[in-house]
Amino acid sequence: MLTQANIVALYFLERLLTLANKREILTMTLKEILPGQSCVVKQVYANNLRKRIIDMGIISGSKVTVKKTAPLGDPIEIIVKGYSLTLRKAEARTIIVDRIEE
Repeated sequence: MLTQANIVALYFLERLLTLANKREILTMTLKEILPGQSCVVKQVYANNLRKRIIDMGIISGSKVTVKKTAPLGDPIEIIVKGYSLTLRKAEARTIIVDRIEE
């Protein structure tokens, strides 16, 4: 039997999935951005790589454009602050972004 709390939770879960399907929720990792798409960095989660990634200019609020991916998908080439940078998929998975609709 469903309790009132479960019904409310199911309602919000259904609403969240509906919004995600409509692309109103665009938060994803940098790895999921396709070539030609742009995004804004929200957060960098890499523990041991965090300083190196931030030193390369990938900081919260910076705009990133995925230029291309290698034939097997690893690495990916991005443009950040006017220069090209290559990241491995493992590194790109640690960067949370909001995709920009253009």
